[in-house]
Amino acid sequence: MGEPKPSLAEEGERIAKQLGNGVIYNGPWWKSKDEFIGHTFTDVAVTGTTFICHDLEDCKARLIQKRKEFDAKG
Repeated sequence: MGEPKPSLAEEGERIAKQLGNGVIYNGPWWKSKDEFIGHTFTDVAVTGTTFICHDLEDCKARLIQKRKEFDAKG
């Protein structure tokens, strides 16, 4: 039957661990009780901003972009 699908919170925590670098997981974001929008994370180490993403690759790209924008404003 395979392994059970991880909960959204478990998935988000796993992504945060993989991102490392001072990123914390805030939780899933829902448009309605049935419509998942994405995971919310905060970059506490560099920018102090919160961002939304769906999976590890999306989160990496958004974190890089947030930090580039932050450096450009610096």
